[in-house]
Amino acid sequence: MNNTTNIIWDVGNVLYPFSRVSEKYYALCNDAHVDLALEIFPMLSTEEAQYLVDECYNTFHDCYGAFIPVIIHYGLDLEETRLRLFKKHYAKLFELLIRHCPVVFDDTKDLVDAFCAISRCVKHGILSQCCMESFGIPALEKLGILPFFDPKAILGLDQVGFVKKAESTKPLRIALELMDADPEHTFFVEDTLSNLERASEIKGLRCIYINQGKPLDKLPPYVANQFGDPIDFLRSFAN
Repeated sequence: MNNTTNIIWDVGNVLYPFSRVSEKYYALCNDAHVDLALEIFPMLSTEEAQYLVDECYNTFHDCYGAFIPVIIHYGLDLEETRLRLFKKHYAKLFELLIRHCPVVFDDTKDLVDAFCAISRCVKHGILSQCCMESFGIPALEKLGILPFFDPKAILGLDQVGFVKKAESTKPLRIALELMDADPEHTFFVEDTLSNLERASEIKGLRCIYINQGKPLDKLPPYVANQFGDPIDFLRSFAN
């Protein structure tokens, strides 16, 4: 394995803050999710689709979990239908983000400069639970930082078998393998503590919490450090 410093990043609320996203956007995403559910599952009523969308967000924390029993009940192909829902959902979310919250991708010069400043000594990967094809990669392009990432290690949930980061270390181990990264020389950067807690099971890995201006009073034992945003974290390498 290489001894280069490696950073594996999450995307949402890490490389850009959710604080720049409007409440209107979330409402539009909900409506778009319901419309997509009715397109893919025309046997559902609008009320049923809305209930299942709410369950996805509140119980499963994804865009498909509550629909799996429907897929099975109607004899649809699980992998194909889930993937279709997943990709189309995130494609619509990105379309809405660009249309209604373009400020998310404003003023990224400092972020780009921070990546540039350490580009010769750090290797970057992505491990996100969004769809990288229809959301993550377009977002990285808009932020102006896509060229800094190892193209072999830009992973969304579909590329790790829909295994979530809080459920298993498997997705992170896949990213480490693709980057040929030694955990002892790797930082995992997240805004979700449950993901960091699971990741800490990998010996040597250093877990970094991005707090977006809401610092933890006390760091959990599995978090090595916290930073307000990715720029502060990247600049710490120059200190």
